Amino acid sequence: MIFILIYVDDLLVAAATKAAAESAMAEITDALKAHEMGEPSVFLGFHIVRDAAKGTLQVGQHQYVATLLERFGLDKANPVRLPMGFGARLTKDGQHLMGKLIKTYQELVGSLLYLATGTRPDISVAVGQLTRHVSAPTIEHLAAAKVVLRYLKGTESLGLTYGSTEPMVGYSDADYAGDLDMRRSTAGYLFVLNCEAVSWTSKRQP
Repeated sequence: MIFILIYVDDLLVAAATKAAAESAMAEITDALKAHEMGEPSVFLGFHIVRDAAKGTLQVGQHQYVATLLERFGLDKANPVRLPMGFGARLTKDGQHLMGKLIKTYQELVGSLLYLATGTRPDISVAVGQLTRHVSAPTIEHLAAAKVVLRYLKGTESLGLTYGSTEPMVGYSDADYAGDLDMRRSTAGYLFVLNCEAVSWTSKRQP
């Protein structure tokens, strides 16, 4: 089995053996004007580190995090230990943002969402709460988003590291009417394969 991941004109070939991957690359280069770049280290902003001796593969977005911190002026901020305070619940009440701050909040949450769905499941719950208020954000919502950034400041190098062969394990849970505005529950799941997360979500139930 060979996987060819395509984004516009960038292709990433993955297979169980090097011979299979090279065979796929030969087919591609014969059919298209393409050239091999060697073993990948960066793909679509994802940093890839493979240690063949240890049998590990690490995927992270530390450069993306650094860019985010600088873009939103928190590259010199003090880090915090959690992306959101324990038991914190955001509501629609509060002083609403005006003018450019609304767009700033929306851009920040969109950037955090890209991280949360890419390589940082640890911020999924916090980002899930932030996304509920992109249409009418308040000062409290922007402050909470900046807390997530400060958490990333202290965990910039974290990513996903896949190692020894382990069977898939799944976890799921939900709170009880945790959304204070709509009294709906938030559900989440996490699936782990080869010692690391491969699929996860945290969202309000419909």
